[in-house]
Amino acid sequence: MPSVNILDDLKKIRQNDPQDMLGAVETFDRQCHLAYQIARNIKLPKMKDLDQLIVLGMGGSAIGGDLLRCYMADILGIPITVLRGYEVPRWVGQRTLAIASSYSGTTEETLSAYRDARKRGARIVAQTQGGTLAKLAQKDGFAWVNITPPRYFHGAPIYQPRAALGYSFFPMLGVVEKIFPVPDQSQAVKEALAIVKRCIDAYRREVPLKSNVAKKLAVACHKHFPIIYAAQERLNVVAMRWQAQFNENAKVLAHAGYVPEMNHNEIVGWSGLQNYVKKWPAIYLQDKGDHRQVKRRFEVMAEIIRPLCGEIYSLSSEGRGLLARLFSLILLGDFVSVYLAILNKVDPSPVPPIVYLKSQMASK
Repeated sequence: MPSVNILDDLKKIRQNDPQDMLGAVETFDRQCHLAYQIARNIKLPKMKDLDQLIVLGMGGSAIGGDLLRCYMADILGIPITVLRGYEVPRWVGQRTLAIASSYSGTTEETLSAYRDARKRGARIVAQTQGGTLAKLAQKDGFAWVNITPPRYFHGAPIYQPRAALGYSFFPMLGVVEKIFPVPDQSQAVKEALAIVKRCIDAYRREVPLKSNVAKKLAVACHKHFPIIYAAQERLNVVAMRWQAQFNENAKVLAHAGYVPEMNHNEIVGWSGLQNYVKKWPAIYLQDKGDHRQVKRRFEVMAEIIRPLCGEIYSLSSEGRGLLARLFSLILLGDFVSVYLAILNKVDPSPVPPIVYLKSQMASK
């Protein structure tokens, strides 16, 4: 097991993170500023009589849709669905706005779903750097939001879709603001970006382990199986993000569960694996907006699993508005996942199994 001192050794961090994924996380505030400028400058044709919104995407390009779904659920007033797959539901039609999100513009599933949505008469906005998706949107007469970032954000490269959440989320928010009658979101975005900067200052590599919550959590998760719990209503997107970042950055398995649903099934499973789970960390992601009964459920859950698991870490979101609170926990999870990769002595950037899968699917 590597010494935890590696997390305070800036030279070793650079050696274990040659493509500087940590730098991408540490400059996320700048990325979000640039992405929001794209959102403010989007030009769209007039669209009326829309009463459904569906986001088509996979992986890092879909998580922005999940964030939009959680954030806008009480603002937009129409159903918001995120589709990860090849075919859209039969209810998609002329009253549906479909945002096709693919960072590369070549995602197989998203291209298939785009074609299916077009066939069903949906109004479509393509969100991509280019590729086949941009070409299809232009040929079919749909709007294309170009989310191509600068090659570097002040020295931190953005190569992976998962590291470009700002470019996945903020243009979608801009599309919604321009098409639907929703309140101006500029103040909510301003607070969210301030919270992002505060989180970066608290968790960046120069902050030592003894006072860095992200580094401490990475140590707690090292060589274990992290279990992440959040309320279904608001923070399920954050728990999903934590799991995916653990998978891709740290190259470890993790699990995200949602309250109250897990209280009706998963909670029983803890007692059946006592020899395995006794060192696994349970991470609670909590928000002041959680339903009072959900808050109570977290307390009762702790009574049940505390004798079984390694430790329970209760983490609370920061900020006044929901957008700021969501981003506060997302940033923490991103930092934890990269620090865990460094502890595991794996490069957080490349994802060989995903590349292999894509190549195999493309060859058929």
